[in-house]
Amino acid sequence: MTIDLSPGRPTDPFLETLAEKILAHGEERQFQEDLAHWQEDLHQRLERIQQHPEQGLGFIEEHVRQASLQLQCMLVQKAMQDKADTVDEKCPDCHGGLCEKKRRVVRWIEAYCGKVKLVRTHGWCPRCQHGVFPADRVLGLREDSTASPLVQEMCALLVSKMPAEQAEAISLRVTGRSLSRSTLAREAQRQGERAHGVRQRLVDAPVYLPAQTKAPVAPAEMNAQAPFTLVIQIDAWNIRERDPWGQTQARRRRQ
Repeated sequence: MTIDLSPGRPTDPFLETLAEKILAHGEERQFQEDLAHWQEDLHQRLERIQQHPEQGLGFIEEHVRQASLQLQCMLVQKAMQDKADTVDEKCPDCHGGLCEKKRRVVRWIEAYCGKVKLVRTHGWCPRCQHGVFPADRVLGLREDSTASPLVQEMCALLVSKMPAEQAEAISLRVTGRSLSRSTLAREAQRQGERAHGVRQRLVDAPVYLPAQTKAPVAPAEMNAQAPFTLVIQIDAWNIRERDPWGQTQARRRRQ
């Protein structure tokens, strides 16, 4: 549910605070119910493990991992939402106040443990002349991606080692998450473009030269220093080299 608090619509601060408390209480109760359901599911999984004595440690690990993914999903969503609720409703660029606010705008995030739900506030910055979600900036979420920062990193690492078609099967087996090859390739490309931008900024950045603490050394004093040995090494030497260079045809005629 999205609550529109635009300037053209008068709002009562008391009612606004009361609505937030009611929604927060409902979310906390829902979290407790989900946690109870997870405990029941875990108990059933453990009983199922005992009913299959022929299965080994791999069977146990897989069932516990699937159960722990549900718990991680609930914990990640709650911690993410709690952090988003504490973000000031200000523009992250100019730190000015926002207007035309829309509260509790829903966004689904592809986290490493599953899909998590985030509700946050959207506002318009009159100074920067753009709409912004302050909580998204604080959480490190991109506007053009539904993947979490950790999923973006996972995609970049997998695709850097193997094609996206192979990474699709590997990600499902290793992480327990089904990531399509298109998602893997797209997120890896975004991370590559981001890394390229960071590198370019480092190249264009001014070079910092520390202040000179000692007096400059005169050329005569430099020549008077003790001699040293300069070692130069060359790696990956790919130039063809042979002793009788240019004598191929003559040697072929002589067989």
